[in-house]
This record gives sequence, structure tokens and C-alpha cells, in this order.
Amino acid sequence: MTDSFEDHIYLSDEQVGLMSHIHEPTARRLCNILEHYIGWINRIDKIGPDFIGPACPENQVDVEQFTQMRRAAFSRPERILDFIRENPFSLSDDDLVLAEPVSRSIWDKFWIVKSTKKFAIFMNESPNARIYKVIPLSDQGERNLLSVPLPLATELALIPIQGKITYDLLIIIMIKPSTILKKQILSNYNLLKEKYGIISSIT
Repeated sequence: MTDSFEDHIYLSDEQVGLMSHIHEPTARRLCNILEHYIGWINRIDKIGPDFIGPACPENQVDVEQFTQMRRAAFSRPERILDFIRENPFSLSDDDLVLAEPVSRSIWDKFWIVKSTKKFAIFMNESPNARIYKVIPLSDQGERNLLSVPLPLATELALIPIQGKITYDLLIIIMIKPSTILKKQILSNYNLLKEKYGIISSIT
């Protein structure tokens, strides 16, 4: 029987740890904050149609437009601090506290190299490449990660929340990389893991 790619991604018991989902009410609050933050960025940068508010029809923003909005929001994550100061949607004080760590988000293209029922392992390839242990915000996010063969490439934001790391939205940009590329990904993973370990929080 041929080993899968994930069989070569070794994690010690300490690295696996005792991880759990983000508390569901907190996850819902963060999703609401991110939706309004991205919508606010879109209103400022005029990337696509406004999608915030009861008067806005559903499904009017296509995937490419929404990716551009997310990129604008998270490639300069310090903009969340302006969002917090202005509070254009009158979010609660507790929500504004939950929003502040978004200023430390990391937007990049990532390889997802391993997925379990507790977490997934993400690896970027920028000059500051690292390996991250990431927890989905929802059971649906977990099912999405468990339903596709790995590795796969995605462009998203890693977001710190309550001492853990989650992501904003999973949109796959490459599946089924070549055998040569898989070997390179595995080599990069082993080098980064040996040099930096696996990061489980963004400070």
C-alpha cells in the first residue's frame, strides 16, 4: 500500500497537544466581525458591490472580488485598528476586544499539508515562511479540510484568537500538485520544522 503525502508529515505527541474547536459563540462573533470589517474595507477601497446591510442582495459578490477584498483587509491587517476606532457598525465593546488581534493576522499563500479532526498544518513559502497549527472556526471548516487530498494550496489569512490560530476562509487555488512539487513541499516542511518548530499562536 502506498503511503499518502500526509503519512510523511510527522508530529510528536507534544506538537499534537490537546487542541479543540474555537468555542462556537466566539467563532460566530469573530465571523460577524470579519464580515463587517471586510465590508468596511470594500466600501473604502471600492473593490466590488456593497454586501453589508439588509438592502444588499445575496450572492452578488463573486469569488475573485471577495478574494480582493480579503487581500486588502488582511495584507495590511493594521487597518483593523482604524475599524475599531471608528466602529462604523456599532459593535459591542466585547466584539471590539475580540477584533484587536486581527491586527496580527498573516495573509499569504499557504500549503495545507496535514489535517486531523483537531487541527490542520499550514505552511507558507514567503521569505518569512513558517509552519502553523491551525484550528477551523467550525465543524464545516473541519469537514472541508478532511474531504480533500493533501497537499493543497490556498490564499487566506491566519488569525490569532484566544491563544490559538484560525483562518478567515478556505478557497482552494491548487490541488493535485506534481510528484516533484510534493517532494519540494515535504523538503521545505522538514527544513522549517527543524529550524523553527510548529507555531500554535501568533503574538
